Amino acid sequence: MQGATPEVHYFAREWVKMGHDVTVFQFVAKYPGPMYQIGKHFQHQLNTRLGMLVPVETPRDEDYEAEGVVVHKRCLKKFKPHSRYNNARLEQALCIVSNKIEKAGVPDWFVGHWDNPQLELLDMLKKRFHKPTCLVFHSNDFNIDAKYGEEDRRMLMDLDVIGFRSMTGQRNFQAKYGKRV
Repeated sequence: MQGATPEVHYFAREWVKMGHDVTVFQFVAKYPGPMYQIGKHFQHQLNTRLGMLVPVETPRDEDYEAEGVVVHKRCLKKFKPHSRYNNARLEQALCIVSNKIEKAGVPDWFVGHWDNPQLELLDMLKKRFHKPTCLVFHSNDFNIDAKYGEEDRRMLMDLDVIGFRSMTGQRNFQAKYGKRV
């Protein structure tokens, strides 16, 4: 499963073992070609400086199954790392998910990991399909205000469940946005 996220796959695999049908939509950023060339030439320096893995290969759309989990990996064009996706890309993602739902049926829940683009996409899916949403944050710092503007609190408050990878992340979130009941 090249490019798979082990944490997400672990949960999805366990849900399948419990008898649930699980479909994963993995949206990955696809940058202009020169960014991958820069990544190849300066990979070690950039990884060390940025504290993250810099992509060195252009991603591809893929459909596969892993341990009973159906995965649809889709690339969304993006020009700047860590920026939000533009409205056209969000609509593209919504269409991808909606087309699969029309064939397979509406799920009981929509669950997202990481805020970008999932926070906005979950909001769109909830409005369209009227099903509960859950977002799991994997970060300990929250720059949602800078990325989404005034809509951030409304989208956050409209989530049915918010999860965190760590207690530190939960405390930091609650310090900034308050405790959710």
